[in-house]
Amino acid sequence: MKVQSKGPSPHRYHSHPLGEILLPLRFNPAEDSMVEPQSHIDAIVTQLFYTSNVAHDLFYRYGFTEAAGRKTDTRCWMYLWNTASPYPDGDMEAGIVIHELAHGLSTRLTGGPKNSGCLSWGKSGGMGEDFIATSLRSTSIYSNYAMGAWVSNRECGIRNYIYSLNTTVNPSTYKTLDKPGYWGVHAIGGVWAEMLWVVQQRLIGTYGFSETLLPPTPNADGSLPPNDCNRPQTFNSLSGQANPLVPKHGNTLLMQLVLNGMKRNPVRPVSSMRGMRSFKPTRS
Repeated sequence: MKVQSKGPSPHRYHSHPLGEILLPLRFNPAEDSMVEPQSHIDAIVTQLFYTSNVAHDLFYRYGFTEAAGRKTDTRCWMYLWNTASPYPDGDMEAGIVIHELAHGLSTRLTGGPKNSGCLSWGKSGGMGEDFIATSLRSTSIYSNYAMGAWVSNRECGIRNYIYSLNTTVNPSTYKTLDKPGYWGVHAIGGVWAEMLWVVQQRLIGTYGFSETLLPPTPNADGSLPPNDCNRPQTFNSLSGQANPLVPKHGNTLLMQLVLNGMKRNPVRPVSSMRGMRSFKPTRS
């Protein structure tokens, strides 16, 4: 990969990969991410390029297509954090990058691509991005996950609680939103993401975990090759048309349901959240 820099401040404004240079994407994990970011700008751009493309491909395969509002020319502003010295760069923490990219996903799917202001405030503004970032980072071996632990230099990260099945670690329920201090979108979003995290873990307990998040590439005729990602294809008994494929594992199933739900959301979907007022996730 080749990085192009222009102007007096390449680190903040002008560095980007040049697509005409075809080289394998390699990142040396031994390279210290806490060195002054300007000294390893190539590694930072490569990491951001990789994370963004993985998220882009995954969102597309779960239904974020051109018709749904997908664009390839979007910009994501990333920053240095003054939480340590030298400053950590948010580009090096995948959860931060995926969270920001998921804003573009949720705002275009909710209300349709021409109504990108549907999640701008209140409870609707807290609906969703941490869950996607946490889910994509999870593995078959269960672990609690913090959001932004590295960039914030805090074990608990940048949210009120770590995402966890343990109520001692994360006691959040929908009723938590009644508490003082839960008016901001990040506090609201932390509760919503925790609820989805608990649901996903329950689905994984029933249906298992898929190590492969990306469904297989369709054949030329639109059919799929044999795979372990989806349940068997079913067909509409009246029209004979194929029904949408349903992921067979718990983690991929909820990812699909969340994106499908965004497409069905009304403008500023506060009322649908009110309908969950009595919902309290249970944990073992």
